[in-house]
Amino acid sequence: MRCNDLKLFINDAEIELVDKATNLGIVINNKLTYNDHINLIVGRVYGMLRCLWATQYYTPKRIKLLIARTYLLPKLLYGCELFSNLDSACMRKMNVLFNSITRYVFGLKRCDSVSVYSRQICGVPLRGLLDSRSLILMHKIIYTEEPAYLYNQIRFLRSSRCKNIVQFRYKYLLSERHFFIYTTRLWNSLPNYLTSIRSAQKFKKELLLYIQSTTA
Repeated sequence: MRCNDLKLFINDAEIELVDKATNLGIVINNKLTYNDHINLIVGRVYGMLRCLWATQYYTPKRIKLLIARTYLLPKLLYGCELFSNLDSACMRKMNVLFNSITRYVFGLKRCDSVSVYSRQICGVPLRGLLDSRSLILMHKIIYTEEPAYLYNQIRFLRSSRCKNIVQFRYKYLLSERHFFIYTTRLWNSLPNYLTSIRSAQKFKKELLLYIQSTTA
């Protein structure tokens, strides 16, 4: 049977088969990738930037930095815990957009390097920012045990000296990009002093310092 011939019903109501669907603002396609979501948010943020570029020379840098942190980046990073381990093509789109945001904030030209300035926006490179968001969520799941349906999937190694997690097994290469598989690998790579911190605020602060030191 072809996928197009498949019919699904809930209480005698037929469910329409679509190529992609949106749930809580996240676009998921029928290949279970986030390519369509990335294309959507990148287009939206570029649309915002086009409006902002018109007044960039009349807007103080501190205001542009505030706009980037409270208006542009939240759009770019919404739900990033789900798609933090992107494929190279999507990651390149995200990096190009992040560089465009940096150029807007600091008034740089297209040919100017942004590496010196990008860290001033959020303290770490985009890759480090995506990883930190996933690790902060994992910390919350572990130490609050909420939501229970996620916490119950975690199995810890039998060691009193560390808080490492048993690595999830997967059969397909695409599964490597899933939150638990990717973030578990990140979590287990952290030093013990970080994974032992119970306070969410302290963990976030120390994690940022750790990522800054490892990506310097």
